[in-house]
Amino acid sequence: MTARLEQLNSQYRFKQPLIFYTQPELPYLSQLTVSTKSIYFHSWHRHKKSSSLASASNLATKCKLTFSDISDVYAKELSTIVFTSGIDYPSFSTPQKHPGNFKNTQPVAGYFGEFTQRLNIELLAQAATALPNWQFLFVGRIKCKKGVLEELPNVEFLGEKSDSCAAGYLQNWDVSLFPVATDAIEPDDLILLQEYMASGTPVAAVQKDYPDSYHQCICIQGNKEPFSQTLQRALSDTSRKDIRQEIARLESYQNKAAQLNKLIHHLTADQPLNSQQESLF
Repeated sequence: MTARLEQLNSQYRFKQPLIFYTQPELPYLSQLTVSTKSIYFHSWHRHKKSSSLASASNLATKCKLTFSDISDVYAKELSTIVFTSGIDYPSFSTPQKHPGNFKNTQPVAGYFGEFTQRLNIELLAQAATALPNWQFLFVGRIKCKKGVLEELPNVEFLGEKSDSCAAGYLQNWDVSLFPVATDAIEPDDLILLQEYMASGTPVAAVQKDYPDSYHQCICIQGNKEPFSQTLQRALSDTSRKDIRQEIARLESYQNKAAQLNKLIHHLTADQPLNSQQESLF
């Protein structure tokens, strides 16, 4: 591959060759004799193992710039920008039809995603018990035991649905549930939360270290507050719909592409980012 890149550079006489890495196993490409600039993107989805993180860190030191969708992987690397995955904002913000397999005769709280041990099942059961006049829906593949939730009359599991159906559910129940139990928020969690916000529906979320802007538009469980009360607060949180959607719009694929294009332009032009541009990432 190195020889091929050398050949292409000789053939086309590139003025500002830029190499975009996504595999941490390719540090030898930095040994090219031609003058190049390199961008490396470390993805949590593809490189979860510690051995992969080590090789990724090695490659990061050889690149002009490193992107990561994990905020603490390269905390000490000054050349690293945290660049999370985007969302399909138009799909989630454009009004969709009701899916038709649940009724809104009572307040409906819903979760769209895989039902795993990462969810705080005990917290959900306590909330469903405390709010017998609410309906709790879970849409997604079941990957762990449902526990006491399976026994509660106001809890229903609708099974796995296509991602294309997600917006119809999020927009048409009353409150979106974000009951992740783990301490850290992983990139997949943020994507789900951003899709929730893009739909405009109020969000009831457990305590986490959320981005500051999210505190403006979602209902976060207070200290020692029963999650059932968080849900009741969220039910009336309709005035902040525009704020939720605007924050989510900034995470759209279109906006991410524009940010990346601007950054690459400055990198190829060998211009440092100013403080205003750095704040985009």
